[in-house]
Amino acid sequence: FQEKKNLIAKIILGVILMYATVNFALLTEIHQSMPAFDRYKGAALYIKNHSVDKNEIVFIEKFSQYPQLVFFNNSELYIMGMDSVFTLHAYPKLYWLYNHIMNGEPICPTEKCQGSSTTDAYTIIRDGFLAKYIFTDSAEKIGVYNMPSNKMFTDQIMSDSRFREVYVDSKYPEIRVYELSS
Repeated sequence: FQEKKNLIAKIILGVILMYATVNFALLTEIHQSMPAFDRYKGAALYIKNHSVDKNEIVFIEKFSQYPQLVFFNNSELYIMGMDSVFTLHAYPKLYWLYNHIMNGEPICPTEKCQGSSTTDAYTIIRDGFLAKYIFTDSAEKIGVYNMPSNKMFTDQIMSDSRFREVYVDSKYPEIRVYELSS
């Protein structure tokens, strides 16, 4: 009877060790595939150190960028710190301006733009959103995560000389900060 108890105990111990080993391996893989927690630190600190006033407005592309930026620089204000669907419900005109800018479309405060009633990204970001800086991360893959492309947006920014590139991250060159010329 004692031998049976020992065999059962060994089997249970073996199952527990196998379960723990598999969980450890999975957690290690997940941890290694996560984006670096300090990915946006350099850009956030650049903006913090170069802002003339506290509470400068920073135009960001995705609300998923907000937590890291605000963690390293909570002195500024960020456009779209929450999912843009909330902006659609609270401020539909701002939402459509933002949406059109992000998609590289003609820009107007309604879902469908009517020809001559459009404006340019620079004017809206500066005068409509009152932003002093633009933060971009054009990475298409971060860790194992595929990121939606923002090529239309970054192409607009890079082709307009009124957006002055002031920071390129040395470790992540796809991360850039632009300042809006006055």
